[in-house]
Formats: sequence, structure tokens, C-alpha cells
Amino acid sequence: MGKPDVLQQLLRATVVDSQGKKVGKVREVYVDDDSKEPSFVEAFRGFLRMKSAFIPLLGYRLEGKTLTVNYPLDVIDSAPVEAIGKSLSTEYQNTLYTHYKVIAAEQAAPTTPAADDEVQAVENTGSHKVELDTVDNEVN
Repeated sequence: MGKPDVLQQLLRATVVDSQGKKVGKVREVYVDDDSKEPSFVEAFRGFLRMKSAFIPLLGYRLEGKTLTVNYPLDVIDSAPVEAIGKSLSTEYQNTLYTHYKVIAAEQAAPTTPAADDEVQAVENTGSHKVELDTVDNEVN
């Protein structure tokens, strides 16, 4: 699994968008089933935290309690939302990757590097939720 201290920091972070606008507090962290690295966060949205948004962690920056993601707030707010359990289905991840303009590695053309505004490639193998008490137990 991703480094426990990084997972703990992510679980306690506040998400800001690519322009520094506050998105909300991290509700959950999802770890890639194969690489065991953080792949998505679910962040609370709205005044009463009644909504949430799933955000890919491709190229994220974590500084203290601030998690900066590579997407503007309007893209985050318009992301599709689906009721989920302990894991993100591959189908839902693909829907999110399409929305955020991230594609699966096997679909990417390997000949030229992507420009900043182009689609980014990732390998989609599934992700599962990490619980804070699980991370705390692994550290101790």
C-alpha cells in the first residue's frame, strides 16, 4: 500500500483545485489495486458537505494539509457521481478518466509526449478505499 504517512496526510487534507480554489476536505482515499498507490480522492462538496466529488490523483501535490489537484473547480463540480461501496468499479473509473481527460495507457499513442492541455494516460486496474484506522494500524 502507499506509504502510510502519505495516506494519513491525504486523509486529513483539504483539496484545492489547479487555480488554488478550495474544493473541500478529503472524505476518502482510493488506492490502485495493483500499484497500491493513491489513485483517487473523494472530497466533500457543498455548504453542508452533502455532495462529494471523485478526483484522480494524477500529478497531485501534497504540502502540509493542502492537496492540490490538476483540475479546475468547474471540471471537478461537473464530474459524474455514482454511489459506491469499498471500491471504485473499473467502469466508473473509466467514466471519471474520460471526464477528466485521462485515458487508459493501452489507448495512448506511445510516440509523442502529451502537452499540458492534452489527455494524460494512466493504467486502469481498479481502486479500493483506504480507512484511516487501517492506515493507523499499519503504522503502529
